[in-house]
Amino acid sequence: MATPKSAVYAASKHAVLGFSNALRMELAPIGIHLTTVNLGPVNTNFFDNADPSGKYRQSVRRYMLDPHKVAQKNCKKPL
Repeated sequence: MATPKSAVYAASKHAVLGFSNALRMELAPIGIHLTTVNLGPVNTNFFDNADPSGKYRQSVRRYMLDPHKVAQKNCKKPL
């Protein structure tokens, strides 16, 4: 989803989704499946730089994912 102050970020996300959707269709005939994962906001220092006022972080705080839990989901061994 595009939001104010995120034009380049939103454009890159849309590009990845467009590429992934096209690749999914191209690979389907040979039995290869493709999945994209789009996380919501993750509580990292990204937001300190992206919005120093802290207003965005405050508005999405209840949706923010814990970075350690996200990393844990992607690892076969516990961190």
